[in-house]
Amino acid sequence: FWKAPRRLLSTTHVRAAAPDFASFLSRTSARRKPSPIRALQPLLRIPGIISLGGGMPNPMTFPLEGISFSIKGIGNMALSRQTVEAALQYSPTTGLPQFVDWLKSLQTSEHHAANAAIGVTPGSQEGVSRAFQMLLNEGDSILVESPTYSGSLACLQPLGVQFVQVPTDNLGLVPEKLAEALDSWDPSKGKKPRVLYTIPTGGNPTGASMPIERKRQVYAIAQKHDVIILEDDPYYYLQYSPARIPSLLSLDVDGRVIRFDSFSKILSAGIRVGFVTGHPFFIYRIQRPGQASALHPSRHNHATST
Repeated sequence: FWKAPRRLLSTTHVRAAAPDFASFLSRTSARRKPSPIRALQPLLRIPGIISLGGGMPNPMTFPLEGISFSIKGIGNMALSRQTVEAALQYSPTTGLPQFVDWLKSLQTSEHHAANAAIGVTPGSQEGVSRAFQMLLNEGDSILVESPTYSGSLACLQPLGVQFVQVPTDNLGLVPEKLAEALDSWDPSKGKKPRVLYTIPTGGNPTGASMPIERKRQVYAIAQKHDVIILEDDPYYYLQYSPARIPSLLSLDVDGRVIRFDSFSKILSAGIRVGFVTGHPFFIYRIQRPGQASALHPSRHNHATST
């Protein structure tokens, strides 16, 4: 199912044995089942179907008839009535379908992620937090850069996990130190870490960016030790180099990279629009907590961001 572009296979990494994705799930994540109400959403988009099962209001009752706004350097824009009705209605937990399709095209052209799934979250931090909960049990160890983002540490600490700190320098995470931590792992410390959390571009708080050569090394080490990489990359589009450094996701041939992007740094922090990209197995499970809580992110924000 997971098939990387042929040119990436020939220039970066040979595909390893398919990871056993289910073995990475935390006990809580493994117990989560799809919401039966949310499972109706794809059926509601079939033309001619009028369903009473999802509790969807008649769009004719919505008080807003239009949404318009002004963009610097572009001018006034207005959403069509059809788009407004869609933005005000319930949607799949993954996000407004038109917006998800646009993000799919973006990730395919930018990261060669044609076979990846995408889920929209209320800010990329929410996606990162859900991924931690999906992959980690109390007592597990996680590989983190030293130093790393305090906001992510705040998500991790209540989970009761152990931090395996990997040194960084002016080019970000040091691959040799990562390999050393895994090659010399002492079983008396518990299970070897199977998750790496990294901020490869403009690392917070270091500001360091990982060059492509290091990313290739990091990915190879992850393959060797069967590690899932959480690529938290909100500053990706703020690179100063003439050409953007390719992402870890663009190197992925096994489905072991889960990538987190954000509109906060390039459009608006207040709209709280982030999105997560990766193997469908993981993306669907990252979305499952939302099926039983917020149901889906704000469609209004998706419509105005597209």
